[in-house]
Amino acid sequence: GFMVLADPFTTPGDALLDGFAKRWPGAPVVGGMGSGHHGSGQAGFLTNDGLHDSGCVGVAIGGSVRRDPVVSQGCRPIGKHYVITKAQQNVILALGGKPALAQLRGVFGEVGGRDQQLMQTALHVGRVIDERKSAFERGDLLVRNVLGIDTKNEAIAINVFVRPGQTIQFMVRDSAAASEDLSHLLVSESKRGPVLGAMLFSCNGRGKRFFGLPNHDIDGVHKGIGDVPTAGFFANGEIGPVGGHPFLH
Repeated sequence: GFMVLADPFTTPGDALLDGFAKRWPGAPVVGGMGSGHHGSGQAGFLTNDGLHDSGCVGVAIGGSVRRDPVVSQGCRPIGKHYVITKAQQNVILALGGKPALAQLRGVFGEVGGRDQQLMQTALHVGRVIDERKSAFERGDLLVRNVLGIDTKNEAIAINVFVRPGQTIQFMVRDSAAASEDLSHLLVSESKRGPVLGAMLFSCNGRGKRFFGLPNHDIDGVHKGIGDVPTAGFFANGEIGPVGGHPFLH
């Protein structure tokens, strides 16, 4: 597996991860994009060769160590799964043979008041990565943002290209959903055996302002897998696998 730290201003994240997927298919890639700076040349990456201010650095991890990536995307699924039946680039035109917006309205009418509020302010779409599965869990869904809604064509635009035949599910995000997602994944992880240590790459939007208290994510990790040595940072984009493929979140 690999751990990668990168400068978001000089590293094309998707192209980098496509390269990993092609050269080392199935190998877990985790890490994050540097944050806290506002342009190229301001980052600092320290290696055995010295200090670098652009590009990316990384380490390959091998030997008799099991690496278990856990990617908490901070969203909770709502409604049911839908198959995309018509799409153009990043615009979903139809789901299950009906206009995408009509299906979204159907979900809106089925959920409770809290979820209705979140659908208006924090709506996301989860795209299934492995269509061969007969059942999907939240770890099978790649969460992407909703960019806008076209009421005239009853379409939904998201920030990733889609095609007919793919499966999606609507999702919502808030602090409670993010806490639930992290806890759910770590409970499953704790059943796999003792953990020696952890690397934690959190979105820089998951701090005190979002959760209302400090140290939320690292406290959640230690509650889920034990008080193990932990290192990491708040990232401007996180790297981790979904459905066995590396993605930039």
